Amino acid sequence: LVSSLISGLVLGALWGLLPVYAQASGFDMTRIGTYMSAAILGGVVMQWPLGRFSDRIDRRLALALISACAALVALANLWLPSGRYELALAAVFAFGGMVFALYPIAVAHLVDYVDHAELLSASSTVLLVNGIGSAVGPLVAGALMSRWQPALLFAWFATLNGLFAVYALHRF
Repeated sequence: LVSSLISGLVLGALWGLLPVYAQASGFDMTRIGTYMSAAILGGVVMQWPLGRFSDRIDRRLALALISACAALVALANLWLPSGRYELALAAVFAFGGMVFALYPIAVAHLVDYVDHAELLSASSTVLLVNGIGSAVGPLVAGALMSRWQPALLFAWFATLNGLFAVYALHRF
């Protein structure tokens, strides 16, 4: 449930506010589209290798490691020098690759441990929690961005992923 909530909080804010962040960073419309595409493409490219990774080790450890890496990449986004668009593309590609893998790995973990008779209700609950996170994430992150600065979007991402990495390690 925790990984589903965190995934929703992160991805809801990513889908809704990453273009706002990109525009505030001075990207024109073409670069904003390319920036969003890089995040999505990272998710597409990394699904299979990260899924395979989670098949080979305990999924809780996989979730912790992936989330910790996502937190580090989010922090790196905070310190990217302005005007380094290529670095920003690479960083958002890596970030997208990691965060788009969290929910599917969480569902795989659920399938590993839930009795077959309970799978439908359990997966429905996980999906509902993810949806709640997807609705709340942009509200909180948007408020942070409005109150202080747009770069706090990546601080939001780093905080959530860092906290989740600690939690997943604790559960491991």
